[in-house]
Amino acid sequence: MNNLFRDLIDVTVVIYLDNILIFSEDPKDHPTHVREVLSRLMKNQLFCKLSKCHFHVTTVDYLGIVISPTGFSMDQKKIKAVTSWPTPKTVKQVQAFLGFVNYLRRFIPNFSSVAASAQSYQKGNPWSWGDLEEAAFQS
Repeated sequence: MNNLFRDLIDVTVVIYLDNILIFSEDPKDHPTHVREVLSRLMKNQLFCKLSKCHFHVTTVDYLGIVISPTGFSMDQKKIKAVTSWPTPKTVKQVQAFLGFVNYLRRFIPNFSSVAASAQSYQKGNPWSWGDLEEAAFQS
């Protein structure tokens, strides 16, 4: 799919797997950009599921990140998932948590320092969940 839109990527299109985001600096140009993307999809016998499409919106949830005219923010469902995550009891659970929050690191203040104590488990250190790890996890 990236080859199909190579000249449009980061100009008017962002693609992740089969998720296409079409954006325009000027709203007047947006219909032209949408038509171009849909035309290329049609010519290559690729189809969109209408129920998953949102046209001419100014705010969109794209892969768990809310994009709006004011900037980027984390989807509320992702915030709830992070804040309600149970305290890890094993190295595998720490790794699962780090994998999930790593995607959202740009929205988590001081993420690298918070994650540092938990990342030591990935280096084969023995399991030990103390006050330092709990404080980092809760922050």
